[in-house]
Amino acid sequence: MFNRLVPIAAIVTLATVSAAQAHTQLVSANPAPNSTVATAPGVYVLTFNERVLPRFVTLEVTGPGGAALHVADITVDPQNPARISAPVHGGGQPGVYRVAWTAAGSDMHRMSGSYTFTVRP
Repeated sequence: MFNRLVPIAAIVTLATVSAAQAHTQLVSANPAPNSTVATAPGVYVLTFNERVLPRFVTLEVTGPGGAALHVADITVDPQNPARISAPVHGGGQPGVYRVAWTAAGSDMHRMSGSYTFTVRP
């Protein structure tokens, strides 16, 4: 009986790992998570592990004290559809900024996350 359960357990484990890897995940960003920068950039760039569907992409940026910054039109890079960029207006004050995103890939499963970075005084 034990010999029959081992292959079944292996298949279930692989299926679970494959499903988890299929969802959209943030790979890199500018400004980078947990970084300290001299000035807040005018354009934020996020790169995901897979192509994202434009209609499911959102980006919100809040500055020190929780003030919302104006995020202009989000663009999916035609050369790399896993990368988005968006002009962000109203930043620049020293302090901690929070970047929150939502994105979905070809499976249309929406994933979200957030990170912070700091603008030094």
